[in-house]
Amino acid sequence: MKMLAWDGRRFEQKRLPFIPRLLPLRLLAMSLALCMACGFSCAASAQATTQLLAPDAIPLFNDDLHYQGLERSLQESLAYLGKLPPERHFAVAGQTVSVARLKQTIHTFLGLVEKRPDTGTLNQALREQFLVYRIRPSSTVVNSNTSSPSTPLLLTGYFQPVFQGSLNKKAPYLYPLYTIPKTLVQHNTAKGFTVSRRDPQGQLVPFWTRREIEQGNLLAGTELVWLKDPFDAFLIHVQGSALVFCVGDQSTRAVSYAAKNGRPYTSIGTYLVKNNKMRVEEVSMDSLRRYLEAHPQEREHILQQNDSYIFFSWSTVGPVHGSLNRPLTPGRSVAADQKLYPPGLLMFVHSTIPKMEQNRVTDRMSLQRFVSVQDSGSAIQGPYRLDLFCGTGDDAGRLAGEMKERGELFVILAKEP
Repeated sequence: MKMLAWDGRRFEQKRLPFIPRLLPLRLLAMSLALCMACGFSCAASAQATTQLLAPDAIPLFNDDLHYQGLERSLQESLAYLGKLPPERHFAVAGQTVSVARLKQTIHTFLGLVEKRPDTGTLNQALREQFLVYRIRPSSTVVNSNTSSPSTPLLLTGYFQPVFQGSLNKKAPYLYPLYTIPKTLVQHNTAKGFTVSRRDPQGQLVPFWTRREIEQGNLLAGTELVWLKDPFDAFLIHVQGSALVFCVGDQSTRAVSYAAKNGRPYTSIGTYLVKNNKMRVEEVSMDSLRRYLEAHPQEREHILQQNDSYIFFSWSTVGPVHGSLNRPLTPGRSVAADQKLYPPGLLMFVHSTIPKMEQNRVTDRMSLQRFVSVQDSGSAIQGPYRLDLFCGTGDDAGRLAGEMKERGELFVILAKEP
């Protein structure tokens, strides 16, 4: 059977801004900046087709991590799917697939991976035992500013940060993360899940904005931990979880997302670009931090452009969990739009990844990798958006902050008996 080798071309690297991922159920993206400014609109309105590839038309899948972390991520997907009714069905980019078939796909593929076959043997088995779908635009152009029909995917990265903090307010630890306030009311309505508060008359009204909370010190007494930099606190709001090294008792503690104020997220990167304080191509996590450090008089105003506010709780220090409440695997777990790509779905990504040397990007390398859908995010919308979990700490953060990659996406399903 003929095998097509990946042609090895480098995707054209248009410098894209940071893309926000926003509030998954458990962990948020590193991507702080600007859906709107890049013209991509998170592909929420883009339509895709699943093109079933003939066996001899499937590119050669040559995993750049050489099986590292792959078994672990597959096992976590199986653990999650094993708790779901096997007859339950999910939409997969326009198709309907049962939990039983998703499990069959992972079981079969895991059996291959455990034998550590060479690339040729693995690809031969893929062609014999699986169906491979290329995710393609339904129109000839995705977006003239950001993509092409051959590379519609936008791949970004996210990570778990680590910060210094204090359990007590003392300089320089002056910027709090809050627990869920007693005034917060979460409830279901005819319009869906909403968040509000009760006013002095007992009426439900919208919860306070970030600006109102911070300027009025409205949540005093509900502080969980104090940080020394307001941008650190802001990043944890965007990430949704973090490790905090508490200087007083020398403990390392984990904080995680518990609730939000129900207000919409606004990108501070978008604000800076709109107000001609940055160019789109300049926006990154590091550039945002540098700008705020250089303009402290503007910092509060800029951060308070984002009305959304997150509340936290202590969690167990250990592996980072995604929206499936299963541990994420660095380099293998991705967040996706789970209206289109169900939890545990096996995919293959052809893209690029920044090459980091001395904390800066020196080149871009090929990324060819099997990944699993194990997380979600409200800004990860549409068929052409994936967010790759890069790990914990500064190195993972620098990599995630630079990831704005173009590529192709393939969905893999076991052939039905």
